[in-house]
Amino acid sequence: AGVSFFPHPRFGFGFSAQNFIPTENGRYPTRLSPGLGLLIDDFLQFEADAVFTLVENQEKPDADLHIGGEITLFRAISIRAGYYSERQFTENYATWGLGLRVERARMKIHYSMRIEVGDMERTLRDGIPEHRNRLLHGLGFDISM
Repeated sequence: AGVSFFPHPRFGFGFSAQNFIPTENGRYPTRLSPGLGLLIDDFLQFEADAVFTLVENQEKPDADLHIGGEITLFRAISIRAGYYSERQFTENYATWGLGLRVERARMKIHYSMRIEVGDMERTLRDGIPEHRNRLLHGLGFDISM
């Protein structure tokens, strides 16, 4: 869950929380992410988030970074690319995605992929070959008011 604010037409900030309902499963820790964004003429967008992972019995949270950019064509089609780190920069990912904006419905639909680069220290899904464990897919939507 998250929220974004644009107090200036070109500059914004936001905050998101992931897995904010605590569980006993260490694979899905609580994450809090403050971030900043820059929007240039509804065409080019940059975002950066600091990511703090809260793990039980740990004195201070792990810190990581998510950075990305997006180009929007014809005010309808978005192409994204970025960098994503996890576990204090021990896991590094290249990211990309596509989006479609339906202006009349004030809705965006997104597809994204995260590809792990470098050595794999752990797998997220047991029983799946390494080359498929390097890929994570996502599908989402945004609604504007």
